[in-house]
Amino acid sequence: VEALADIKPSQWQGVYFIDLNAFKAVNDRYGHHAGDQALIALADVLTELLGNDDILGRYAGDEFVIYSRHSKEALQQLATHLQQQLASIAVPASPSFTISASVGAHIQQGADSLDALLQAADASMYQQKSAVSAY
Repeated sequence: VEALADIKPSQWQGVYFIDLNAFKAVNDRYGHHAGDQALIALADVLTELLGNDDILGRYAGDEFVIYSRHSKEALQQLATHLQQQLASIAVPASPSFTISASVGAHIQQGADSLDALLQAADASMYQQKSAVSAY
């Protein structure tokens, strides 16, 4: 929340909402320990993709949120990298398996409330999740 307080009208910011796909099925099929390993694998991938100035947090359950401030192009590139890298994540459990995650991105210039940013990123994530499940 502090990061939002000092944003200037000319600055770009991005909020990314990440949700594991079929997480309940992972828990049902492999057990809760494997579900925990899936969350750790996702967090590891996210940590590797982010810069020192980016903020990563677990929002709830199998949902994560990233807040970033960079140029518009860098924020768009981060969205693309997240979607590519989260399309298939190897989980080193026993047995090993792969998971994927849906990413919603909201990129804008200037200030807004935290709730508005999260709602926009969440809506974007659900649009992506719907598009993926339609195929």
